Amino acid sequence: MKLSESKHAVSYKSVIDRKLSSGQAQKVWQRAEKNFDDLLQENPNHTKEVAQHTYVSIFPAISIYKAMQSCGVEDAMSIMEEGAANLSRKRGKTYAGMLKIPGMKSLFMKIFATGMRSGFGPEAGFTERFITETSRELKVEVTKCPYTDYCAKYGCPELVHVFCKNDEYAYGNLPGIQFLRTQTLGTGGRCCDFHFKR
Repeated sequence: MKLSESKHAVSYKSVIDRKLSSGQAQKVWQRAEKNFDDLLQENPNHTKEVAQHTYVSIFPAISIYKAMQSCGVEDAMSIMEEGAANLSRKRGKTYAGMLKIPGMKSLFMKIFATGMRSGFGPEAGFTERFITETSRELKVEVTKCPYTDYCAKYGCPELVHVFCKNDEYAYGNLPGIQFLRTQTLGTGGRCCDFHFKR
């Protein structure tokens, strides 16, 4: 896999290309590609469930962030925040459009619960606990997260909040559904709580 195949990486790159000089942006991207290749070599056998997080989202972000740091980019974190927010807001608009279809609000709860179990379960490196699951309310707590684990492993725990914030951009403006969050692992909480209420 190449770094440019990650839509997350492409979103970060668009901000980098806009905010940095062409020479500095090229240097950052080349360093990020090297970082990404190194991470793939260190982690060659991730399952499909794990790789959908590590190869597609976590490793691209770590690679680009650390490349900016090594190239002396002072506002590296704000670039990461902006790139992630741009992509997550697009997802949020897609979800909001879907929820305008009659009957989709209750279906959204089912789809999200199914997605949490299949994409954010133990096979993908998460530990989760379903607290409430009805057609009108869904509450899930995630107590172990590979985003937190890998950012800590590779020396950038401060990056995790970027991933946490993505949920707010994606789910925070859904018509007819509230997204309530009180804490995240990436900001020192005991869990990441996902709480949706119609």
